[in-house]
Amino acid sequence: MQAEPIYDTDEEDGPMLFGRVLDGKGGGRRISWAEAQAWQPGASGEVLWVHLCRNRPGVSEWLENGLAIPNPTAELLTSDATRPRAFSESETIVATLRGINFNPGAEPEDMVSMQLWSDGKRVVTLRRLKLQTPRETLAEIDAGR
Repeated sequence: MQAEPIYDTDEEDGPMLFGRVLDGKGGGRRISWAEAQAWQPGASGEVLWVHLCRNRPGVSEWLENGLAIPNPTAELLTSDATRPRAFSESETIVATLRGINFNPGAEPEDMVSMQLWSDGKRVVTLRRLKLQTPRETLAEIDAGR
């Protein structure tokens, strides 16, 4: 039996690795990249979470044009700068998180980073290298936990 793919999309589908509309009860429903781009806050308690590969084409454009993230913030979210930081900007929070690389074959001292942006109704996480935590979190959501 073949395991289900870790991510919902391939590179040809755009920068999104996976997307979920969280239901506020521990679960969420899958959405496509096209649905994520068009998603608007609606039902009470729903939150959009998209996990992007930040070095795929289309990321900066969507951050700036689709989410109206200011250019300097979009540049930070897609840059190779991995120094941990967090700040609020108007009604949003922006963070760069860094941790130990637990990927197979990696040296623990090789740190990996993830960028995060949220306005409370949408959460965007971005990575360059594969990360274990978003995949583990996705599995919990898909299991309804």
